[in-house]
Amino acid sequence: MSSKKFFERMDKLNKQSNADHPTSTSRYNDEEINDAIKILNENIIGTSKGNENMNELANMGKEANAGMVRDDSSTSTRLLDKNWSPLIVRKYQMHGWPLFIGMICDANLNDLDTLIYEIDKDAVKLGFTDGKIQSARNYAGYMSDRIVKHYNSIKVGVTEGVMVFWYIDKMAIASAYGDLMTHYKCAQEFYSIVNTLPHI
Repeated sequence: MSSKKFFERMDKLNKQSNADHPTSTSRYNDEEINDAIKILNENIIGTSKGNENMNELANMGKEANAGMVRDDSSTSTRLLDKNWSPLIVRKYQMHGWPLFIGMICDANLNDLDTLIYEIDKDAVKLGFTDGKIQSARNYAGYMSDRIVKHYNSIKVGVTEGVMVFWYIDKMAIASAYGDLMTHYKCAQEFYSIVNTLPHI
């Protein structure tokens, strides 16, 4: 299903729901649907905003580690010096609730905060913060996709693992990618850190 058809169907379902429940108003108008389609096309479906040459492998030893480690420009992810690409867990307050982002990535992560707030802003425009369960699930999945796409646009394949963990009232949502989805030790380390952070 194309993104346009998806939002047209979503709007139709909302209008049908509003007909059944007259006290509510339609969540999406034509302008909002077009804005949402534009956001999806630019950030998920279309071309990335980062390095236009996706085949060129950057040297993360130089770009992220001040030249202190080996040149890794011949591989997507570095084979040695992995201690220079440790897992990070960053906590945000999104819409009054804690959002934890876990990253295993060789790239420079100095722009992570800017990226997360940019994604959140677009997620709001897409209707993913409307207080519904599926919308909140979409929020986490959208956040994960955008993070992966952003860093892989800097160096193809450099994003090894992403975890988006959002706790909202009486519900926790986890969207995992890569090593944080497939490797038990990585997920265990992430949740151990999340469990530690509130007690520091």
